[in-house]
Amino acid sequence: MVASWPFDIWGFDVVGFIFPKSSCGHAYTLAAPNYLSKWAKIVPLKKVRKKIVIEFIWCNLIFRYGVPRYIITDG
Repeated sequence: MVASWPFDIWGFDVVGFIFPKSSCGHAYTLAAPNYLSKWAKIVPLKKVRKKIVIEFIWCNLIFRYGVPRYIITDG
């Protein structure tokens, strides 16, 4: 896919289970790279839950950069 403008295409990937956990108890990382600029938003997670991922998409991507045309994930 070719991005037409910045923040047009976002990818999502959850990295984890990271051992040992961080001092705050985070064991996963949610990474969302932008396909045009390769800039990424990354957030540490204690648990991977649908509600947390949706909140991340709304608060950190849609409210800041608008609705992306494509969201790519591996499932």
